[in-house]
Amino acid sequence: MPHLVDISIRVRTFIAFGLVLLVTIGLGSFALVQIAAVDRAANDLGGKAMPALFQSSEMLNAVVNFRREEANRLLSVTPEDGRYREGLMDKYAAKAVDIRKTYQPNAAEEKTAIAQFDSTWPEFQKSTVSVVDALKAGDNAAARKYYVGDNRNQFDALNLTLAKIVELNERAGRQSYDLVNAATDRARLGVIVALVVATCIALAAGMVTVLTTASPIRRLTGVMAQLSGNDLHVTIPDANRRDEIGAMARAVEIFKTGLIEADRLAAVQKADEAEKARRVGMIDALVSDFDARSSDALSSFGAAASQLDSTAQSMSALAMESTQQTNIAATAAAATTTNVQSVESAAEAMATSIADINSQVGYAKEIADRASDDIRRTSTTVVGLTEATQKIGEIVTLIQAIAAQTNLLALNATIEAARAGEVGKGFAVVAAEVKGLATQTAKATDEIATQIAAVQKVSGETSSAIQGIGTTIEELNAISTRIAGAMEQQGASTHEISRNVKQAAAGTREMADTMVHVTRAAGESGTASAQVLQAASDLSLRSKSLQSQVATFLTAIKTA
Repeated sequence: MPHLVDISIRVRTFIAFGLVLLVTIGLGSFALVQIAAVDRAANDLGGKAMPALFQSSEMLNAVVNFRREEANRLLSVTPEDGRYREGLMDKYAAKAVDIRKTYQPNAAEEKTAIAQFDSTWPEFQKSTVSVVDALKAGDNAAARKYYVGDNRNQFDALNLTLAKIVELNERAGRQSYDLVNAATDRARLGVIVALVVATCIALAAGMVTVLTTASPIRRLTGVMAQLSGNDLHVTIPDANRRDEIGAMARAVEIFKTGLIEADRLAAVQKADEAEKARRVGMIDALVSDFDARSSDALSSFGAAASQLDSTAQSMSALAMESTQQTNIAATAAAATTTNVQSVESAAEAMATSIADINSQVGYAKEIADRASDDIRRTSTTVVGLTEATQKIGEIVTLIQAIAAQTNLLALNATIEAARAGEVGKGFAVVAAEVKGLATQTAKATDEIATQIAAVQKVSGETSSAIQGIGTTIEELNAISTRIAGAMEQQGASTHEISRNVKQAAAGTREMADTMVHVTRAAGESGTASAQVLQAASDLSLRSKSLQSQVATFLTAIKTA
């Protein structure tokens, strides 16, 4: 049995039905040979032994009747009765001669006996003429002398010779009849043995089909039902087989792997989406807060700068200090630019991760496509099995037609035997046996047709199950396509965030350039009054506030 699973279902089916077909052909050939033997024996019986027995018996009866009428002629008392007896004698003599003309001896012993008859019959006829002539002359004493003399001895010799010929023909007839019976017995025994062998092969083929095909398919059906219920821990049986069942099991294994991978990717995607949503929300909040605070700080810084410009002539004493403060602000702006660029890099990394997820989804879709191709190839194999069983069914139909024709021939033979009467009784028995064998052959082919119909039904159910698997894989492909579309939208959103961050970086660079101009203006300031000092102090406080907000922003970005 372990080696049988390495053979394809189609080959196993061909082997099983091929064996049954060979046994059936052998049975038919054996039956034809035995029918030919019975026919030869029947021909010997009906064409040689029986006609020879009939002719020899009729010839013996003719000679005996001739002798009886000769005795009656000897006892005749009137001329009319004498002439009547002589006419009967001539009739029986002519009958014996006519039969002898058509009689053909078969065996050597029979030929010797018929030669004795041929030599004795003319002498018997001559002595009979002497008896009749003596009676016609009125010499009854001479007639009696002839009658009990040579004439009787010759009749006795003829009687013994013909009796021996009849016995030889009876013996030949019995031998032919025994040959017919022996051929019939051989045919009956051979057909019984062939039917037993065919039945055993059919039962073995059925058991092998159930054990190596039907049972594994039921197991795979149960596994697919569990997979459809999202039970991904089920073990796929028969995956190591080398036939179509093994290919189906491996296809189901690929399907299971695809489902597991799809679940894993879905979980990873869900976690990534949640994390990305949290980071995007945090970045949006930080950017909004930074925009508000930096705008307020820069507004205050602008007012202070205006006051500083109006008192520029009096700021010479505090010019150096103002320059230092603006340098600090420029440094902070540069740091802000660097941090915004870091946020931009993080957004680009996020876009790269989304592209990688899209690639994984595409790989899952390719796996599902390969599984779909395997299902289609398996469906094609099942269709081939169905076509093969249909061809075998046509062969079975041909065997049934041959059995029906044999049955009809046996019926015709029975009718011909009935017409032959007593001579054809033995042949009628043989014809009845042949008719019975043809009927048994028809029943056996009906059983084979039933088994073929069962195989076709199982093939249809397997094809339907495979189509269901193909539909499920197509749905998995559609889901993978939708996931890929969602990830493309997410990638577009990430690119938009990256673009906004780039714009923020450009703003910080512009702010840094502005701080350079402010530093240059502070370097050109002269002495300051108390009002300029107050404005410078306010500028210092606003700069510190800006530094604090930028530091907070950077800390939040690093922890995001």
